Parts: sequence; structure tokens; C-alpha cells
Amino acid sequence: MAYNGTRRPRLHLGILIPAIVVAPILVWAAKMLVERSEFPKATPSSRVVDIDFTVVDLATGLPIAGARIELDHVTGDISHEGPDRRLTTGPDGKVRLSEAFAAVTMRGDDGLVRGLVHFYEGDPLVQESYFLNIEALGYVKTSESFELIFPKGLRYETPGPFPSTIRLAPTVTGERR
Repeated sequence: MAYNGTRRPRLHLGILIPAIVVAPILVWAAKMLVERSEFPKATPSSRVVDIDFTVVDLATGLPIAGARIELDHVTGDISHEGPDRRLTTGPDGKVRLSEAFAAVTMRGDDGLVRGLVHFYEGDPLVQESYFLNIEALGYVKTSESFELIFPKGLRYETPGPFPSTIRLAPTVTGERR
């Protein structure tokens, strides 16, 4: 090839070889730095829980058909009107409640979400809670706090349904109070 008056760029092996060796190491190091500095993936803040309630007679233990169960989310709001859900037990005294409740969760190193479903929210001074109001013809109307039914909450990772038995005391006259 003849010389045409321009210089052809020369490849400097002293720069090329270290660049080929160092570049993959830099890419790997950057990738590791990004992976370690990422925030943990978001975890759920609620979970739909299935609870199987069985309403029974306190004295006999027999199921009470047609008992009305009302779920009331007490928020401290004075304009809150009535219960959030109304359910009625079947002939076997059972009814299933499926409802989303707050949860405190975290993701483990294995990627699984663990935590606790709880039935109270908010500031301890103005705490929101869930109540069940239960009534049936011939029985004393009662109200149960979810915190008393499930005092330790429910494990987030435990599959439902969760059983709960509610015992109603008969009225003296056989009429609803």
C-alpha cells in the first residue's frame, strides 16, 4: 500500500489489552453494586382473609341457623353509618367472611412474603378496629372484637380459611333483645 500523505491510526496494544481485560470486570462490579443498592421489592400491605364462623348455642353447642353477623369497621368517624358487611348463617350455623385486612409484611432472603395480618389500624390513641355484631331470634345479641377473636392476629403466610366459633346465650323469654 502506497503512502498517501495521511497517517493511519495505530492500535496501541498497551491500551487495547488492558481495556479488553478490565471492561468485563467493571461491568460485573457495576451490576453487583446496582443489585446491592436496590430497595427491597414492595410487600403487600393487606391480605384477603377467609374466616369460617360457626354460631352455636352456648348451652347445647348446637348450630344456630339464620343468625345475622355484621362486620363493622370502627374508624372513629361519627358519620359512619352501620355495618360494612351483613352475613347470615346457613342451616349448619356456618358462614364464611372474605375480607381484606391490613398486614405488616416483609420479604425474606428466599423471596417469600411473611408477616402478620392484624385487625386494628392507626394511631394507638385513635385506633380503628373491626367488630362483629351477632344476633339470632331467641338469643342475646352480642358484639365481638376481632382483636379478642384473634388476639395474636393471623400469620400472613398461613393459608385460610380460619375457623372461629361464636357462642350465643339464649334469652330467658325466648325473644330477641
